[in-house]
Amino acid sequence: MLWPPSPVVWVSSLSKDGVADLAPFSLNQFYSYLANWPQVIVIGIGGHTGPIVRGKGTKKTYQNITATKDFVVNIPSEEHIEKINLTALEKPPGFDKFKAYDLTPTPSQVVRSPSVGECKVHYECKLMKIDDYGGHSEAVYGNVLAVVAEESVLSKKADEKVAAINPIYYYGVGAGKGLYFSAGRIIGERDDSKYT
Repeated sequence: MLWPPSPVVWVSSLSKDGVADLAPFSLNQFYSYLANWPQVIVIGIGGHTGPIVRGKGTKKTYQNITATKDFVVNIPSEEHIEKINLTALEKPPGFDKFKAYDLTPTPSQVVRSPSVGECKVHYECKLMKIDDYGGHSEAVYGNVLAVVAEESVLSKKADEKVAAINPIYYYGVGAGKGLYFSAGRIIGERDDSKYT
C-alpha cells in the first residue's frame, strides 16, 4: 500500500437485540469526514477481517447499522492501541467487546448506539444511505447529529487540541498487519492572508 497513514477511529453500533459492538476503521476499512454542512461521515465496510474474507454484508458493524440506523464514530488515543487490535478481531454474534476488553459503553446524547467512554471525542451519526460500488466494500453514509467532546479538548487552543486528543494513524502492511503512528509535531502552518 502506498497511501499515507490515516487516522484510526472506533465505530460503535448496536444490534437489533441490543448488543453493543465496536470495530476500528482506518484506510483499510476506510472512513472520511465528507462534508461540513450537513456534516457527513462515510465509512467503508467490507467483508473481511485481516485474512478472513466472508463477503459484503457479513460484518457486525454493517448489520447493526442497517438494523438500528445509527452509529458513533469515536476517536481513540495512543493508549488504546492494544484494545484497538483486540476489537479488530472477528468474534461470534453476541460477543460483547466492551465487556471483554474492559471498555465503557456510554449512553450517547441523540442516538441509540453507545459511545466509547474512554475516547475524548464522539460523532453521533444517523444512517443516511449505503452505496455499493461493486468492489469488496460498501460506503455507509452517516449524518452527524451531535459532536460530543471532553472539556479537556474543547478548552484547548487549536494547536493544542490535537495533542489533547492524541490520535493515532495506521499504515497497513498486509492482511491483519500494520504500523501505528502518532500525530507527531507541527511542521508548518497555513495562513492564506500571507498570500493576498
